[in-house]
Amino acid sequence: MSLIINNLEKRHQSVVAVNKLSFTVQPGEIFALLGPNGAGKSSLVKMLVGFSSANSGSIELTDSGHTYASIPAHLLGYLPEERGLYPEKTLSKGNQQKIQLITAIRW
Repeated sequence: MSLIINNLEKRHQSVVAVNKLSFTVQPGEIFALLGPNGAGKSSLVKMLVGFSSANSGSIELTDSGHTYASIPAHLLGYLPEERGLYPEKTLSKGNQQKIQLITAIRW
């Protein structure tokens, strides 16, 4: 499967988080997303997993000539880094639940 990002843009009010980004990841390639704070990495990942939508541009996944309008959920895994995911839990209880979530994503 190929991941094709075409002219993707995400704005948060007057701030441009992702500015007309385009790239393709071919099958078998290893892709790393690097950049300084505020570069739009989290905004891009949230658009990829469907937690946020782009203001313009497209995200496509192609497989043997078939193009998906959105990435099928069973192909995605997302573990956010934000703190406070389980604010009512103790640290050990919260980490235990995160480990269970990671295990669920792997299956």
